[in-house]
Amino acid sequence: MSVPRLTVIGECLIDVGPSGVREVPTGDAATLALAAAQTAHVHETCLATALGDDPLSDAAVRTLDAAGIRTMFVQRLPGELPALSVRAEEAGDPLIWRNGTAIRRMFPVHPGYLSEVGASDVVALTATSLAVLPEGGRKTLVQLLRDVRTAGRRVALLLGSNPTLWSESEATRETDRLLGLCSTLFAGRRELETLFGALAGDAAIDALHARGVTEVVIWDRSGGALASAGEHRVQRKSTTLPVPASLAGRFLAHRLAGAEIEAALDDALLLKP
Repeated sequence: MSVPRLTVIGECLIDVGPSGVREVPTGDAATLALAAAQTAHVHETCLATALGDDPLSDAAVRTLDAAGIRTMFVQRLPGELPALSVRAEEAGDPLIWRNGTAIRRMFPVHPGYLSEVGASDVVALTATSLAVLPEGGRKTLVQLLRDVRTAGRRVALLLGSNPTLWSESEATRETDRLLGLCSTLFAGRRELETLFGALAGDAAIDALHARGVTEVVIWDRSGGALASAGEHRVQRKSTTLPVPASLAGRFLAHRLAGAEIEAALDDALLLKP
């Protein structure tokens, strides 16, 4: 019997802090994949990304392998460098360096690569996964997602704000394009308000379901989250909110293993039974 596969598409950032390069890569896609791989369920977690052929990229791949993430979809582009997340202070916001890096050239790739990625049971991505690509790469990725949905498999989207990557109008247009392709959506209440304006709460979730999004997970920065699968809705309170990408990774891994949304949400929020 084949093992179910979750493939996460997006960037894998080298994490550089005041004391130097950290061992574990960062970025929403890498964080989501790491969280999914660390759950106890039997499944295969893959990361589809692009790195260089330099020592930092070598170290990142070794770390992913050690964490149980399959790296057969990690492209190693000769002469390219990985994207960096640089913090001058531990508590400060990172400066993300992507210009001229490998992730910008992730697509297009040969058809065999796309068909292998698309054969996954769940293909997950973040809004950043699309935003970092040039227009040609975006078209390739969007077509891949269409093919996944057409084949009856699932596409999961982690929505976030990327003001430095998209203009407001571009963000609205591209997000709308992604919403038409995803079956599972993760978003904060702030992102939901940006998308639907006056529509709030259940009305916004109903609008998403009407567009074909079968599962919706909404978190609140003050703690807690809501998961909805059609008429079935579950809300949980939590004193702290996990990193959204980690929440999404754990939820997807549990759902891939057949868990009900109650159990998946509890584990995603790290709530004890």
